[in-house]
Amino acid sequence: MISDRALNRALLDRQFLLARVSRPALSVLEHLLGMQAQEPADPYVGLWTRLAGFDPGELAAAVASGAAVRLALQPCSSRRPRSRTWCSAGEPQ
Repeated sequence: MISDRALNRALLDRQFLLARVSRPALSVLEHLLGMQAQEPADPYVGLWTRLAGFDPGELAAAVASGAAVRLALQPCSSRRPRSRTWCSAGEPQ
C-alpha cells in the first residue's frame, strides 16, 4: 500500500510542482488538461512555477493565435479531450 506522503509526492510530481520542467507551455497545458485561473495573471504564474525558463510571451502568443483559450467553464469530464480546439461554450468543435 502507498503511504500518504508517497501519494502526495506522486500527485505533485504529475502536476510538475516538485521541480520545474523544460517543456513548451502548450505541452504542459495539455498534460494538465488545462489550468484553473480566475485572474488574468494566474495562468502565467501557474506556468512560471512549473516551467524552467518560462517566457510569458509564449503563452500570450498561444492565446493570440487561438492555440490556447480562456473558457468560462472547464469541460465536465475526467477523460482527455479528443480535440485541441474548444469553442467558447466548452464543447469540442
